[in-house]
Amino acid sequence: MADGEERGAPYPAVVRDAVTNWFTDRVTEAEVALARALRQAEVLRERRAVCRDGARLTDEEARQVAEAAERRAARIAAATDARPEAHAGAVTAALAVREGLRSAGHPV
Repeated sequence: MADGEERGAPYPAVVRDAVTNWFTDRVTEAEVALARALRQAEVLRERRAVCRDGARLTDEEARQVAEAAERRAARIAAATDARPEAHAGAVTAALAVREGLRSAGHPV
């Protein structure tokens, strides 16, 4: 039996340590990403609340809202190809969102 190897272990100790270190690093990276995502979610919740209470969107937020409305219309169109009225309603809503943002002065 080689040095650092245990009976019945598929890998020597140095390999097991490397595996443990690799997984530990991935767990740490995932935890950091999760913490960052949770902070971002809190910022978005706060921003949603103030915008719902009348704060003005930034132009970037307005662009993202308009694009999200268009993506939603596309998803509805894909899911309701047998019901053109649902697709037409989603497209109309997306256009109304973009027009509403433009009339508020956003370059969308």
